[in-house]
Amino acid sequence: MNNKIAIAVVASAGMLAASCGSVSSVGCPVQRITWAAQYILKDASAQPTGCAGAASQLYGERIGVQRYNIPLQNGTDVVGIRPALASVYAGPGPIGGDKLVFTAGKLSDEPTGPENAAYCSVSTDIVAERTDTGEKWVYSNVKILVTASAPGSLLAGDLAYTNGGVTCNYEVRAVWPLTGDCSGDPSVCEAGAGSTVNPDFDLTCEPNLKSSAYSGSTKATTAKTSPDCVPAKAFPSLR
Repeated sequence: MNNKIAIAVVASAGMLAASCGSVSSVGCPVQRITWAAQYILKDASAQPTGCAGAASQLYGERIGVQRYNIPLQNGTDVVGIRPALASVYAGPGPIGGDKLVFTAGKLSDEPTGPENAAYCSVSTDIVAERTDTGEKWVYSNVKILVTASAPGSLLAGDLAYTNGGVTCNYEVRAVWPLTGDCSGDPSVCEAGAGSTVNPDFDLTCEPNLKSSAYSGSTKATTAKTSPDCVPAKAFPSLR
């Protein structure tokens, strides 16, 4: 979706919520498609050997976020996350569904908390797992900001990432939509004319954010560095 169109949709939703006088009137919206997620390693001294360091540490990645409704389970709403690095695959062709398994988490029905920082919570883990490599992303304690001006466009939680039998624990801070390369110009993370940044958000540049790219010639999906703006502070990271 074009970012300008996407922002217009968010603004409309925000005006609707404000006109109704209550954030809870919008339920628990979740902006979809691609988010920028920063991973902050928790107390390195308490982590297994191999979690810290440029070679192994995760700093963040693009994530696909999607809300689904399950009609056969009394209309239960769930949220799934697809990490960009979970799609990295030597080929041939993009990774198949038999090698990448997802489990969505249950989303609450209504937001809770103060009006200017209300959030919807995900009560069960969100999981992405590579059955061929043993890599596993388990997102827990996920909460999504739901305010009149930011209906479902900032997310926080915890991540337990397992690779090579070692599990490392991170704090997750994520925002929607993507802003684009901020590595050479930190002002990209500030609201302004033509910007996609929500003026309520306090953002900073994460230069080590990763994404994945599919190559038609080699028929493989590789990781690449894609700097982007992420929340500068702990949830809700508001100005």
